[in-house]
Amino acid sequence: NAVKQQQGLIVEQQTKNTQQDTQISDVNLKTSQNVETVGQLQKSVDENLTVISSNFSAVDTKLALHDSAIGEQRTVNNEQQAEISNLNYQYADLSSQVANLDTQYSILYTQYSLSDAEKADLEARLTVAEEKFKAQENNLADMENKFLKELNTAYELLNGNDKLLNNRIDDLEAKIATLTITAGGEIPANVITMDASGNAILKGIFEAKAVVAGAYTVKNEKGTDAPTMGDATINPVPVDADGDGIDDVTGKAAVPSDGKTVKVLTKAATSSAKIMVTPVGSVPVNWIISSVDDGKSFTITLDKETAGSVKFSWWIVEEK
Repeated sequence: NAVKQQQGLIVEQQTKNTQQDTQISDVNLKTSQNVETVGQLQKSVDENLTVISSNFSAVDTKLALHDSAIGEQRTVNNEQQAEISNLNYQYADLSSQVANLDTQYSILYTQYSLSDAEKADLEARLTVAEEKFKAQENNLADMENKFLKELNTAYELLNGNDKLLNNRIDDLEAKIATLTITAGGEIPANVITMDASGNAILKGIFEAKAVVAGAYTVKNEKGTDAPTMGDATINPVPVDADGDGIDDVTGKAAVPSDGKTVKVLTKAATSSAKIMVTPVGSVPVNWIISSVDDGKSFTITLDKETAGSVKFSWWIVEEK
């Protein structure tokens, strides 16, 4: 648009030059008509040259302005051309990226698109899986009902339905009555005997698939070094400022303690045994079985030092 504007100015200037040429022709004509002497002709020529020189100077000035404007417009055009080239480069780069994405999409679509046969096979598998899942749900429901029935039966047995247990005891008594032991002989380990109080005694190991009893008692022989049940106490750190062996707080003999641990000595403690420990008291505590010395002892540890004595009941069950 700027170039068009400059071109219009140049055409306008050319028009003015044409008009000036016409004026000069008129002046020359008038000079030819009016000049009668050489002096008058010289004067007329000088005047005409002055007019012409003035007109050409004005034309040169306007042409210089036009050339400057055209130069500035060329600079703007060059800058715009550089921007267009940069935009073309960016467009080409974006086009390349889009083409790359299209290629990747085509590859992914080819890899993950399923044919009608594959879709049908997948739907068939899903149907089979759903049927199996429903069957498993039904099986779980049946198992739950069976478990509830067995649990109810066990509950009734524990709450007074001891007919089955009595029948088993009767059978055992009948078997005991038929046993014969040679006088002065040793009782076999697998023979059940009865003491004066009617208690059944078995010297060996009694093994059964299930044992049902109204109460369960564990007997620890006196003097044994492998008890399976007992008590342990974690005492607070004793306060004995005067060193007389009496705890300044309790007034009793100062019991050595770190306030956090107690070691229970029993050969029944093994790495394969199940050691069950229960704290007894009114204040909740956090504790763990921190270590087991196989065949010797196990250690109970509190998470923090206790301010008072904490008693624990423990029971060891060996897995066979």
